[in-house]
Formats: sequence, C-alpha cells, structure tokens
Amino acid sequence: MCKIGDIIVVRGYKSQGRDIRQHSFVVLSTENGQIQGLDYDMVCNVMSSFHSEEHRKKKMGYPGNFEYSATDEHVKNGHGKAGFIKAEQFYYFDSNKTDFYVIGNVDADLFNALLEFINSLEEVEHIIDNL
Repeated sequence: MCKIGDIIVVRGYKSQGRDIRQHSFVVLSTENGQIQGLDYDMVCNVMSSFHSEEHRKKKMGYPGNFEYSATDEHVKNGHGKAGFIKAEQFYYFDSNKTDFYVIGNVDADLFNALLEFINSLEEVEHIIDNL
C-alpha cells in the first residue's frame, strides 16, 4: 500500500471514459470510504511535468492546476522537471483492483500547500471510473 504524499504510477486506468496506459499521481488519502455506493481506499490527483515554458503558461491558465518545482518531488532517478497537479480532479481507486507502484513522494510543505489550494477551489470533479 502507499501513504499520503506518495507519488505513484497507475497502470491501465480509466479517465472520463478513456483508457489510459499509465500516469503518475499524488496520493491525497488512503482512508476507506464510499462514493455513489462504491468502495474506495485511495484518492489521488494526476501529476504532469512541463515540456516547455509555453506549455507551463498554457497549463497554469487553468484555475484548478497547482504548480510545483522540480525540488518539490522526491523520486529516485526522477526527471528533475517542474510540473503541475490537476487539483480539481479527484481520482478514486480501490487499491486491491489497481495496478500501481510507488516511485517517491512530494515534499511535506508542498503537500500541505496542495491541500490548502484544494480547499480554496469552488468545485472538484470526482472521477470514479476505476471503482
């Protein structure tokens, strides 16, 4: 299992009806819960890196994206790039039905700032395709 603040790679998941091969996520919660009658034990946000300054400007134009620096993530053999977290999208997973592995974690200060940012959002999207 993983813990809050971990960076995980999820293989073979769904996002808004589309099949995604794999992507990295930051773990927000590992508490058991239910949403729309479905059990979950992991809530995550997608993480992505910036490919260029133009890409950074475009992605940070979305109010639900939260920027982080390359030093805010601790990934062994990581790529060392800054990026963003799609804070307005909560992905719900059942860890027993999810193919994932831990690759590192985010800095505690970044994680706390992310939670504050999430709490300031007017609405979030709840993605339950993987339950």
